Formats: sequence, C-alpha cells, structure tokens
Amino acid sequence: MGSEKIRPFHPLMRTMLAIVLVLGSGLPITRCDYFEDFWSSEEVTTTTEAGRTLLRWRGSMVRLNKELDLLLKTTSRPSYYYYLPRTTTHPPVRKPYRLTSERLGTIRSDLLYPIPTTEEFYLSSDSFLGKLDNNRRDLVLGILILDLPFFGKKYNRIFEVSLHGHVALRPGKYSATHPFVFPNPAYPKEFDPSIIAPLYSEFKIRAEPSDGDKTAGVYLQVERHLGSRTDEIGVELRERSKWDVREGIVGAESFQPEHVIVATWRNVSFFAGDSNSGNETTATFQAVIVTDETRTYVIYNYEHIGTTPPETMNGGKIAFVGFNAGNGSAAFEYAKSENVRNLLTSGNVNGFPGRHIFRVDEAILPGQCAGNDSDKGRLIVAPESGNMLGGTIVNVTGPCFNSSREYYCRFQNTKVKAVVINGNRASCLMPQIFGSGYIQISVGVEGNGTAGAEWLAKFFVESPTRSPELVRFPNIDIRKRKLSTISWDYKNLTVNRDTLVTLEVWEYRENLNFSGSSIVLVGTLAEAIPNSGRHEIGNSSKLEKLGEELFDSNRVALVSVRFANVSAGELNPILWSRPVPLVLFYVNTGINDATCQEWLARERQRPNFTAQLTKCPCTLTQAVNDVGRYLPDPECDKDGRFSNCGLNQNAKHCVQLAIPSESGASQQCCYDIFGDLMLSYDNVWGGKPRRSHAAGAQPFNEIYKVPTLSHYLHDIAPFYSCCVWNSETSPGCYAFREEVRVSENCVGYDPPGLATVFGSLHFYTFDGVAFTFNPKGEFVLLKSNLSSNLLEIQGRFEQLPPREDGSAVNSTQLTIIAVREGNSATVEVRLRPVEARWRYKLDVLVDGEKVFFDRQKVQNFAGLTVHTPTYVLNQSVVIVTFKSGAGVEVIENKGNTAARIYLPTSFKNTTTGLFGKWDNVLQGEFPLPDGTEVATEITYDSKRLYHNFGRYWKVLENESLFSYPPRRSSLDYSDPDFVPVSSLEVPKILSDQGGRPNLTYTMVEDFCGHSYQCKFDYAITGDRWAAHFTKVYQWEYKNVRNNALKPVVSCGWLPTPRNGDKSTFRFTPGTMVEFECDRGYYLLGATRRYCSSTGEWTYPKSEFWRYGNEWGHAVNYTEGVTKCVSE
Repeated sequence: MGSEKIRPFHPLMRTMLAIVLVLGSGLPITRCDYFEDFWSSEEVTTTTEAGRTLLRWRGSMVRLNKELDLLLKTTSRPSYYYYLPRTTTHPPVRKPYRLTSERLGTIRSDLLYPIPTTEEFYLSSDSFLGKLDNNRRDLVLGILILDLPFFGKKYNRIFEVSLHGHVALRPGKYSATHPFVFPNPAYPKEFDPSIIAPLYSEFKIRAEPSDGDKTAGVYLQVERHLGSRTDEIGVELRERSKWDVREGIVGAESFQPEHVIVATWRNVSFFAGDSNSGNETTATFQAVIVTDETRTYVIYNYEHIGTTPPETMNGGKIAFVGFNAGNGSAAFEYAKSENVRNLLTSGNVNGFPGRHIFRVDEAILPGQCAGNDSDKGRLIVAPESGNMLGGTIVNVTGPCFNSSREYYCRFQNTKVKAVVINGNRASCLMPQIFGSGYIQISVGVEGNGTAGAEWLAKFFVESPTRSPELVRFPNIDIRKRKLSTISWDYKNLTVNRDTLVTLEVWEYRENLNFSGSSIVLVGTLAEAIPNSGRHEIGNSSKLEKLGEELFDSNRVALVSVRFANVSAGELNPILWSRPVPLVLFYVNTGINDATCQEWLARERQRPNFTAQLTKCPCTLTQAVNDVGRYLPDPECDKDGRFSNCGLNQNAKHCVQLAIPSESGASQQCCYDIFGDLMLSYDNVWGGKPRRSHAAGAQPFNEIYKVPTLSHYLHDIAPFYSCCVWNSETSPGCYAFREEVRVSENCVGYDPPGLATVFGSLHFYTFDGVAFTFNPKGEFVLLKSNLSSNLLEIQGRFEQLPPREDGSAVNSTQLTIIAVREGNSATVEVRLRPVEARWRYKLDVLVDGEKVFFDRQKVQNFAGLTVHTPTYVLNQSVVIVTFKSGAGVEVIENKGNTAARIYLPTSFKNTTTGLFGKWDNVLQGEFPLPDGTEVATEITYDSKRLYHNFGRYWKVLENESLFSYPPRRSSLDYSDPDFVPVSSLEVPKILSDQGGRPNLTYTMVEDFCGHSYQCKFDYAITGDRWAAHFTKVYQWEYKNVRNNALKPVVSCGWLPTPRNGDKSTFRFTPGTMVEFECDRGYYLLGATRRYCSSTGEWTYPKSEFWRYGNEWGHAVNYTEGVTKCVSE
C-alpha cells in the first residue's frame, strides 16, 4: 500500500490525529486535555488509506477537508493551546442540568462571561477552548463548524483571534497602519478584512512576576448547538446569552441562541502606555458573539481600560471600535480613539455600565443609546412595521432616556407619549394612520423646543389585509351571514391567560364631502373576559339595531381585542381583525334587493372611474407577463399561500393594477383554469373594476383612497349585498355586474414590448436585435425622451470572477441595475457578493436605503411599486413597476443575472441607449445621444460596436443613478485598461483568444445545442452553470416575446341571454358559441355565433332561427341579439 507524506509536526500531533480517528469511529470521550508546542521538524508517514479516513471524517470538532490542511501548512504561526477530549473512558452519565431562576440571576450578575480554564470546564464535542499568551500575535483557528451571519455575509469559521483586539472572519494578510480607517482606503489593491473589533489597537502581553496574579492573555471559548445541550455549561450559557440579548436590544424578544463564541482579552497592555508614569497600563474586555445562524448579536463588555490610547501615532488614530464588513464595502465605527475610556461608563445594557450590544447579521444596529447629537441617525425601532389601525407597541432605542423627563414618538404627523423602560429603551403605542408604506418615526423630549432635536428612523405602515391577522373568525360563513366564533393569539397581548380583555366592534366611515375618514366605536361584544384566545358569539352578545330605518348592509366593521383594565402610564396594545360586513354583528337585520338598490342609486351619482383604467390582458399568460402594469391579486394568487379566490370562485388567478389611477381606482382581471379572461357579464365571480385600489392611493386621507378600507367599503361590501346575499339573477346583481362593476374585456389590449440583457452580456433590443457586448463600467441601458415618462435605466457591468484554475475571465456581467422615472424614487437592484447570498440573492435599495421583502412582498414608493413574487423567499426575483406602465424585472440564479424591461406601446419611437430605438424597424437600431443612427450590422464586430456605439452610452458621473460606498464613485467601476475577449466566434475563443483550457468545441456544442449565447459563455467561463442559465434566460425571453406577449385577437364579449346559457365563454378566433334557454323560455335570434379572425362575431352564411314554435330561415343574418323570452 502506498504512503503519503505530511508536513513535519510534533508527536503530540499524531496523538491528535489518533483522537480524531477515534472520534470518527464513534468511541466515547470524556474530558479535555492540554497540548502544547505542536510544531517540530519530525516527519510522520501515514498510509494512504488512513489519510483518506482522516479526510472523510466529518466530526463536530473540525472541518478536516480544509481546516486541517490549513493548520498543517501554517508552520510560521505562533504556538497556541488546544483542548481536546480524551478517549480512554466514558463520560459520566448525568441527568439533564436544571437551571433555577436564582442561579440564572447569579450568573447574570457579572459583567464578564466566565474566562474558561481546564479545571473549570467539562467540554463536549460541541465545545472548543483556546488561549494565547507570551506575546503571540494571534490565535489561528479556521476550524469553526457553524454558520455565522455578519454584515450581510455568512461565515463558517473564525480565522483568527488577534492579540490586537479583534476577531477576523476570513483569511488574508492585513498590516494595520495608522490611521486605523475602515473600510481600507487602499482596497482592492490591499486586503480589507472582515473583523469584529471590541478594541482594535496595538497590544502586548506582559509576563513579569509582578503581573502573575493578573493571568494576562487572550482566551477563546466556542459553544455550539446550545438548543439541544443539557449539560451545565451549555444550559447556563444558552440561558444567560438568551436573556442578555432579549432584554438588551429591541426586536429580539423571540431569539433563541444556538451558538456562542466568547473572546476575552484579559490584562493586555497597550504598546503606547502612559509615558509620564513609566508604567504600561492594561485593558480587559470581551466580545460575546451569539447566533441562531440567521440572526447574530455581539456583546462588547469592558471591565477595565487603564488609559486612553494616545490620540495620534504617526498622525492618525490608534484604536478602532466597531465592525468592518471587508472587501471595501462598509464599516461601522462605534467609538473614536479619544472616547475609548468612555466605553467603561456607557452602554448600560442589562444595567451594566461598560456593556454594549449590537445586531450584526445584515446591518449593524446598536442596542444602546447614543449620548451625543452627532449620533442622531441611530434610532432603532422594533417592530419595524405595524397595522395602520394602530395599537402596536413600538420599542425605540436612540437617545439616552432619563426617567425624570417626558418623551414622545411622532409617527409622521401624529405625536404620542413615550413610556421610558430604561436608559436605553422606551415604548410608544402606534396611533391610527390612514395610509400605508414607509413613514418617518421620530423621538424627542417634551418641551425641548430645539429644532433638529428629534431622532429619526423609517417605519412601515401595513394595510389591514397585509398585516398579520391577529383577530380571526375561524368558523365564519359570510355567504350565509353566520359568525359564531372570534379567536386571537392571547400571547400577542400577554402570556397571562387570566388577564381580562374587552372585544369591541368598530365601523369604518367615509365622509362623502371629501372631508376625511374615521373609525367609530359601535358596540361591545364582550367586556372583561379572560384572555383565553377564543370567544363564542351568540345572539345575546350581538348588537341591537337602532331604530326601524333601512339598515345599510354595505357598512364595514372591524373587531378589536384590548386589555380591559390598564394602569396609569402603561400602554394598551390593540389587536385588530380584517374588515368584515358590519351586518354580521347585528340581530334581526333583513337583507333584500332594496338594500342593494339603495347603494346603486348612490353609486350612479358618483363620478365614473373606469375610463382611466388599462384594458385587461386577454389570457393568463399575458397577464402574468405584463409585469409593468399588473401584479397578482393577493386574494386570488395561484402562487399565494393563503389566497382562496373566495370572491372570484372558479378562478385560477387574478391580477390587479400595480399602481392605482389618479382617482385611486384599480382594475381586476381574473382567469379560469383554461387561462381565459372571466367576465362579469357571464359569471358573477369574474374580475371587476374597483373604485378603490386595495393598496390605497396618495393622498391617503381622501375619500376612496384609504388602503383596504375604502376598497372594502366601495367594492366588496356592495358585492355581498347585491350578489352574494341575493340571487345572482336579481335585478340588483344584474345591475352590479353589468352596469356599475362591468368587467373590462380585452379588445384593444396591447401587450408590452420586451428587451433583455443576460449572461456574459448578451442583449436583445425591443425590436428583437441580438448582440453581445462586454464593456466594464456603468452604461445607460435605456433613456426615454417622452415628456410625460422620463424613464432612465442604467446598468453596471463588472468582470466575471476567475475560473476554477485562477485564470482571469475577460468578460463581464450585469451586477447592478438602477432605475428612475421622472420625480419617482430611485431603485437599485444589486447582485450580492457570493458569500452574502446565503439568505438574500439580490439587494434592493430605494433612494440609497436597503429594503427587504420578508414580510411585505409589495411595497409602494413615490411614483413606483417594488415587489417580489409570493413564491420567492430569497429576493432572487425583484420587479419594479412605474406609473407609466413600464416594468423592470431582475433575476438571479447561482450568481447569474438577467434583466428584462417591459414597456407599453406609448414608449415607441422614444427610446435610446444600449437597448436601441423601439420602432419595429431593424435598420438604424442603435441611436447615439446626439440622434445619429448607427448601422445595425456593427453587432457582428465587437470592437466597432464598442467604439462606434457602446462607449457613447457610458454614464456621466454627474448623471449616475447609483449610490456608492465611501470614497468611491462611478470612475472606480470603469476600467479603461480592461480588454474584453476580442472575438465573437466561439471556435476562435476556444483556440487562442481567452477561452477555458481543455474545453473543445464539440463539448460546448453538445451542451448548448443551437444557442450561440450559451456557447459563448461556456467557452469564456468554462462554467456549465453559467452556460446553463444563459440558455435558460434566452429561452425564457424568446418564449415570453413570441408566445406569452403575442397579440391576441379578441371578438369581445358576447352577451349570455337572460334565462338562458351559452356553450362557452371564450372569445378568440375559431370559437363557436351555441345558445339555449331555460325551461319555459324559447330562443329569439341566432342559435350560434362564430368569432372570426378579424375579431368580429358573425353568423353562418345560412342560419336557422327560432321565433316561438316557428322555425325560419335567415340569409346573412347580422343584426339583433339572441334572447330567451317567456312562452
């Protein structure tokens, strides 16, 4: 059997390998032993099979495939201590450790988490200890088996714990120089580390006899899988860190830690001590990293800092406290060098001066107050959203609160009292806000009167139907007007189920004189009942109707649950239901056609709104691909989790206008299982125009424009009274669906135009011209000169990552797209770095600030809407829609991007940029900014394409729509020295012009088939995934353009005879419709009609028609309507 050589190392290392092998075999372990001085000059030979066994082992101690290799190669690293379990005896059998509240209080009474020693700790395979002393520079690890989210990225290792006061999360050589500035200004020429830095400075460890009692050193403890641990160390660390985090920072009330990392710097000395006294001073501090592999919190504990580090050394800062994301992307500086000693007395997290806490998984959010006006951007709120009906308790952290002073929270223009919880936290009760979307929340001191004295943040207001349903009606049957039970999650109020609560009924009203809207209390269903989470409604608890007047069944109700008794100064949260008909809560209320006729009389007096609305797409495939104008209706979404199409029965899917009309109206279009448009003429459950958009419209305080409630009042409640609670053949229902809420047919619907860019920069213009273009930098993809729609779309193209062999790829891909229309908000959709794609694939920035779509899949901003499909949970698909009907869709798959631009036909003959001129003419496809047209034939020559056309569309620095990291601009992304692959011919690329080595044209052709774009990307990158998704994106583009968005000829609606039926509801060419009448009625008119290829309903050349009991013969009969009349 062959053998392999492993680098020289100490005999104890052999023991370590043996232990690893034993662990891998499943043998038991006991306690930890101490190993020192791993490295020596001795060689060890191991058999190939043993080597394979070692590399196959996947224990919970180390990732041996990479980490052991790293350890063995790093012979220049300093000595460090490892504690590894013995394997000679079984661990003692112990009962699960039970932590008492008294013990929890005791261990939480210390500022520092315990510093581990071998005598104090019994370790399982989920534990790791390390110690650094004797002035070694760092504790090299690289062996951490857990996922640690930090600053948007996810790491699976701690690379090193440095003597110099920081934890590094990825390998790389970084020599800190003064001043300490992050991100590293020299990036990318120099390495920019990812670090957690409680006090990054220059330290050393003194080992003099006088310091023997100080046990100076750097200590590391890693405890993993705490959720399943029952040992004393695991349980105590889990519970301590859990409550420290939950009580220390807003928004962590449900956090459950899974892994904890404790790094302690004990009595380390500044290199630059107090020169006047001649004594070096020391510092003791700690970083506690707590994560559940989704959220990460970091606690900084400062026990002692002997002196302030000198303000300057070589002219710069000598300390950095905070976090650095790495790769030149972002940093968070928490304290200045001159303020380092203030860390001892500030923070006050969990009541400890010197304790500071941060949430760090996506962005850095401090949990403690900031004590000076320069930090006024740091208001942190949790939760970050709430129901517009109010009653949500919002916790805020920002100013340092003083219990002797009074504070307020201002939600947009409404001010409410803030209740001080502690120095770091206050709570406010969200008021009613008739609107939705992001608003400004601010916190200030009552009576301050100082301009700019407020702490600011943004807060998302949710409409009632897009907010979590906290009060539910589980057994409701609205069609039968039966309501028997109300339920709620009692924990949303308090865990104490004996607390008394009150259930109340409220009515939403709009003043028809356009003076505003209100919610008024109309009655109490139950008062001072236990917080059980359930209440049965009988007739005795329902409300009595006042007076004998005709009851308006179109009124809208909401049910609230709140505390029955609240002490002075406490907040009373409110849980809300979604809107339901108010009539459900009244007894002895009759519903008949007269109530509908009363509403119809009022509706006929109101302004017509349907003329402003866009035509419905003819088919479901058109509807789901017209992303610029329509988005799924959440109440009937084929991909939704909770939609049931209750008001659109037999529909497969419905869409609604993405952005409301000027009057606040919307269009709903529904499609059956065959993908055909459902019309209200034929089916009471068909789609209908809506006087009020479900999402509301700006300004929200006007009639018809309040989110959800206006829509329910003007569109949903009348549908119940006219059709659901009446016969579908009643006069009121016919008037509702054939007069005031008539489905829009698709006659005259124009599908949007489509352009795309994907892969290693392959383009299709709106006229279908394909070309490949590989510049590096920022370019204008589209600019419209239409005066009413000043749309601009810009793209950033960056070089592809190196191949697996490390060789450069001389080609680029789309990494960011930025869009704006007129005075709308600016939206950027960015491809996240590869290590940051563990949770989100794409970043979305609106006016430079990140937004996320975990809870709200649809978000409205000035002049546009941004949404992600309901089935997409990782932000890999983002769609931006504008008031003009333009849409931008960005897609990511395994780091491969595509962008698709959808434009309504109003943009024809107005577009310029890399996507060319849209005029349905292939010649003169590429206009320059000055209007000169370039011949389409240049697409065959990459150099001419760049020099004659592409370079003219570089983004000017003062016209860029992109936001930039500190000290960077558009020029940093433009590389004049970049030379893309010069040939567009795949065989030449493979032979000698930049293709992947050892890749043949036959291999490429076998994989890609007839797709040139796929072949090009495979040849350039050598990456089968890149080639695959290029082929997928190309196929999707062609399918959408040639099939999904292909114009459909429609003959329009053909009336169904009353008291009769027709054989089909379809209205496309080739359809034959046959009529028949109900029993007791006979047919008057033609028995069948045909939809012609010209979009007209015709009769057969010779048609028999019936009149009473007589049959007649008509030639070329073209007039009249088929009817069913009574015998």
